[in-house]
Amino acid sequence: MIQSKVHIRFQKRLSRSIWILALGLTFVSSGFAGGAFKKRPQTSVSKASLTAPAEMPPSKSVPLQILVALKTPLSPADREKLFSKFKLTEVERVGSTDLFLTQLPAGSTEELTDSTISKLALEAAVKYAEKNILLRTFKDGTQGGFSVQESD
Repeated sequence: MIQSKVHIRFQKRLSRSIWILALGLTFVSSGFAGGAFKKRPQTSVSKASLTAPAEMPPSKSVPLQILVALKTPLSPADREKLFSKFKLTEVERVGSTDLFLTQLPAGSTEELTDSTISKLALEAAVKYAEKNILLRTFKDGTQGGFSVQESD
C-alpha cells in the first residue's frame, strides 16, 4: 500500500509531538522543573498578622451625612418624597450615578444616623445607604490601608 506524502508528514508530526510530550513529563516528574512539585513546609498564620496595623486610625465620618445609592433612577419629586420620609435633605448628586449625598437635620444624633441607615436599607428603591466616611491619604501612597492608583 502506498501512503500519500500528506499522511507521512502527519505521522512524523504526531510522532514528534508524542516524543516532546513524553520528554516534558519526564522532565517534570524527575524534579528538573525547579522543584515546582516538591512538598513545601507549611506555614502558620498568627492572629496578630490578621489584624489591622496599629498606625491605621479608625474611620471617621462626616456627622449627619448619609450616602444613598438607588437601585433605579428616580425623578426629583420621587427622590424628595423618599428622602423627606426619613427627614433627609439632598445635598448633592455624586457624579452622574444614582448616588446621593444627604444630610439629617442639625441637632440629630449619631444613633439617629445609624437607625436611618438601617431603615433606608429596607426601602425597595435603595441599593445601599452608608455614612459619608472620610478617607485619609498617607505619606506612603495608601488610602485607609488600600493602595491608591492614579488613572490616566
